[in-house]
Amino acid sequence: MIPMTPKSICNGLIALAAFTYVSAAQAYTLRELYDKALVYSETVQSANLDVKITESNQEFTRKALKPRVSLGADGSYHVNKYDRENWANDRVAGLRTEFRQPIYDGGNTAAALKVSDANIEAYKWDVKTAEQTLYLRVASLFYEWVTQSQDIKNLEETLRLLERRVGDLGAWEKIGRARNAEVYLARTQLELTKSTMAQSRTNRNAAEEELAWLTNLPMPLKLDDELSLEEIRPKVSSNQQKSDASEPDYKLPTVEAAEARVEAATRSIELTKTDLKPRFDFIAGHQWSYLDPTEQGAHDFSFGVGLTWLIYDSGQINAAVTTANLIKTQATVQKELADREGNLFLGIASRRLEDSLVQIRAYQDALKVVEKTLGAQREEYDSGLITNIELLTILDQRLQIRRNLDLALNRAKLIFVQSEVYSGNWIKKQEP
Repeated sequence: MIPMTPKSICNGLIALAAFTYVSAAQAYTLRELYDKALVYSETVQSANLDVKITESNQEFTRKALKPRVSLGADGSYHVNKYDRENWANDRVAGLRTEFRQPIYDGGNTAAALKVSDANIEAYKWDVKTAEQTLYLRVASLFYEWVTQSQDIKNLEETLRLLERRVGDLGAWEKIGRARNAEVYLARTQLELTKSTMAQSRTNRNAAEEELAWLTNLPMPLKLDDELSLEEIRPKVSSNQQKSDASEPDYKLPTVEAAEARVEAATRSIELTKTDLKPRFDFIAGHQWSYLDPTEQGAHDFSFGVGLTWLIYDSGQINAAVTTANLIKTQATVQKELADREGNLFLGIASRRLEDSLVQIRAYQDALKVVEKTLGAQREEYDSGLITNIELLTILDQRLQIRRNLDLALNRAKLIFVQSEVYSGNWIKKQEP
């Protein structure tokens, strides 16, 4: 019996904790990875700051209609002389307080607030666009990792079969049951498989490192793909796209942002035109002056209305209106582009998804056939009816079919995720 000492107990607890940690290592789903990446994304944070900056500027604009109180002071020392008088000097000091309340500003503040509202709306949709882009990036890396991991498993299984085959051929070569060419061919295929597996590991490690960077998670990562083949369905078929000419209910965030910028450009035109309108302010003032010769102060109170009206500006405002109209035209063009691109992306994703599903069914059928063929050829090889070269050929075919099937399946899953985004289903799921 091994004696129990404090040191051995401590080591045992450490080992148990390490085993528990490894066993309970979390397998992250696509959604969980995205949630992690969302926390650390500087792009999303910057987009949110754009919203807050514009909201802060809007509050500054809103206060333009609030009253203003200003204080002014001046003091001077005078030295003067009249022709028939001696030199003289005196001091003059003054203090002025003014209260000014805008009565009518030509609609400038109201127009500026409408511009801010539209810009805030645009920036909020920019946040959604940044989140959507991040989700697509994480999804692409997620399925790259899954694809390469499955590829490594297929290659490892084939590698074990080839190593066993090389060992058997080496033994049979010694007793004359196998030719040198068969042994060399098996070894060549073994080394090629090792090379392919090394490349797959490189690809998986690259995807894993970028995912760890995006999510701030420690490596190595363990991922869990919850999406099944049964859940994959094309969002819009090619025939439906041709027959359905109605406008979709959902608009991509890029389209919504572009529409908001068109609205902001329209309001900017109105804002520019307000510079041509008169402005009225209520003004109340108090002037206190100290006159040195009399050694006393004087008070002056005033109340009135101030008018500011630009009569002639050499055409500057008209030029600014022209520029604002061009900006609106540009925003309209960008909106149309975003709208057309959204429909294009959804159409491409739907067609690619349909094609991928066809490929998956074809590879599944091919895999069933090649498995039966491999079983039959193994029996024929053991009976000496076929050569090792023929058996290696069918092994290679099975490997390629398996790899292509996994690639097609994971490509279809990624395309399905993309179609969820482009059709609006993903962003609807984000709404509370």
